Amino acid sequence: YAQAREVYLLAAAHAQRAKAFFVLDGFVTDHFIVLQRESALLGTLLALDPDANRRIAMQKRRIALLEPPLAQLNEKAYTQIFRQALFDVASIRSEMLEAKAQMHGSEPAPRLEAGVDAY
Repeated sequence: YAQAREVYLLAAAHAQRAKAFFVLDGFVTDHFIVLQRESALLGTLLALDPDANRRIAMQKRRIALLEPPLAQLNEKAYTQIFRQALFDVASIRSEMLEAKAQMHGSEPAPRLEAGVDAY
C-alpha cells in the first residue's frame, strides 16, 4: 500500500497541474477527463488500503472531486459528460453503502431485494 500511495501522490500532483491548465471554464471535456482519471486513481488506491475508515474517506474525496463541477455545468450543452459524472457519483455512493454495510455487518432488507428483482 505504501508504494501505491507514493505513486498516487505523484499522479495527484500531475492531476492538479492539469486541472490548473484545463480549467472548467473553457476546457470542460478535458477538465472532466482529468477529474475522472484522478477519481480512478483514488479508486485504485482504496482497493489496496486495509483501513475501512480510510477507504470511506477516499470515496468521499472521489465524490468531492466530481460533484462540485456538476453544479456549474450546463446539462443540455454537455449531456454526455453530465450523465457520466452523475453515473460515476452514483457508483461511488453505492460502493460506499456496500462498504459501510460490511463494516457494520448488516445485510440489505429482504423487501428491497424483492423490489429490485421485480424489474
